[in-house]
Amino acid sequence: MQKKLVERAQSIDPLYDYGEFCAALPDFCTAKYDRVINRLSKYLELAPPFWWGLWTLWRALSFMNRKEEAVEAYKKSFIVTGRNDVVQAMEKAGIDNAIEAAAHSMAEIYQHHYTSPYDIALLFINAGKREEALNWLEKSLDDVDPKLHFVNVDPD
Repeated sequence: MQKKLVERAQSIDPLYDYGEFCAALPDFCTAKYDRVINRLSKYLELAPPFWWGLWTLWRALSFMNRKEEAVEAYKKSFIVTGRNDVVQAMEKAGIDNAIEAAAHSMAEIYQHHYTSPYDIALLFINAGKREEALNWLEKSLDDVDPKLHFVNVDPD
């Protein structure tokens, strides 16, 4: 059913970004990362790019061990949302520590401005910081984070 709805939305508006994300999501959740990358790589070039596309793209690239590309896609997602301070922290930390730097930056932002604790948990798990990730998942439960509905299908 979802596939038909996505195809219908894309036939009506081929530039419908969220439809493209919805079309890629089943592949992401079933670890078909090469298909996700092929479908969403265009978001690196589009101006303005689409945040959900970049978010899913960086994670797929990360799962494929394409770390530098993953970090670049993720930095672009922060540029889209105006969080240049996170980008600066990532650049300062270097490729190997960029995701952890983003996690700590987002955790700091959370103290003053709501951001999804689920997203912060994903950053920490991708940085190899399991304990911090579990703490943020717990916070996600406390906050009733709407992104929790992904927890049963999220590859992380």
